Amino acid sequence: MMSGTFLIYMSTSFYQLIIACTLIGIGLSLANCVSYYILDVYFKQHFEFVISVLLVIRGIGAIISTPVTQIVVMLYGWKSAFLINAGLSYQICVCGSVFRTPKKTNRNKDNNLNIYKLCHFSLFKNKMFQTLLVVSCVQAASEGIILTMTDDLEERGASLYLSQSIGIIYGIGSLLGRPFHYVFNKCFTTDLLIHLAMCFLIATFSTFISCVFTSVTSVFLYIFMYSFFTGWIDAVKPLFMKYEIDADEFAYGYAWTYVFYGLGSCIIIPVTGLLRDSTGSYWASEVLFFVLSGIGLGIVLNVIYHRRIHYKLLQ
Repeated sequence: MMSGTFLIYMSTSFYQLIIACTLIGIGLSLANCVSYYILDVYFKQHFEFVISVLLVIRGIGAIISTPVTQIVVMLYGWKSAFLINAGLSYQICVCGSVFRTPKKTNRNKDNNLNIYKLCHFSLFKNKMFQTLLVVSCVQAASEGIILTMTDDLEERGASLYLSQSIGIIYGIGSLLGRPFHYVFNKCFTTDLLIHLAMCFLIATFSTFISCVFTSVTSVFLYIFMYSFFTGWIDAVKPLFMKYEIDADEFAYGYAWTYVFYGLGSCIIIPVTGLLRDSTGSYWASEVLFFVLSGIGLGIVLNVIYHRRIHYKLLQ
């Protein structure tokens, strides 16, 4: 991340920007995956609670980053803002150096490793893991929404300042959604598939609002609800991997979900840009997000239905 942001500060061509964004993406992925691995290793007894704390702090950072970035850009310019960001990114290295992987004496080393074992392809036989991977691909629509939400507001008549403040709304919704799984667990159900279904129900309803209504207020409501969905599902996915699939393979399985999330982003973001360029309007891309959210909801409901039928047959 530090190398990528510093390269943006130094870049003079479009191709250098592409390399810089690639480095930032790799750094973000590594930071996210390693943070969950650290929690799994050091906080096994209070994993769910610590996940909630981590995600809340991340949501607070998302809220703070938007106004702080605007102030830094206004005072020092956009290039200096990336230089400051590079210095902040370096602090991740400092914090990460504190943690050390504890020695595992309860597992025997496997000297006959092959590509199948090394990549943990055995996880792909698990139907719940397959569902989680598909859900991660569909959730990648959030990257397209983040990319287009400022333009959507401007096209609907919002001022430039108001459209830039949408990041704060996104951060607030994400902040409220991240610990909501804990409340939902205590008040309603601990079934994580129900959590996923509720997440996609909120996403589908929010994108429906964006497709039907054209006012600026409706976009703010849509962004708030969709960011709430993003925060909630980001909290549910690691718990789903740990408690519904395989706790011993948590780190590797969750890394695979990031791979499929990235694949979904690589497909959805260019399609979003193509739709906006070909139609000249936000409407087609919003319909795409609505369809993807509906597909995610349908997949999760189908899994819930077949699981209940399976349980009835066993009884």
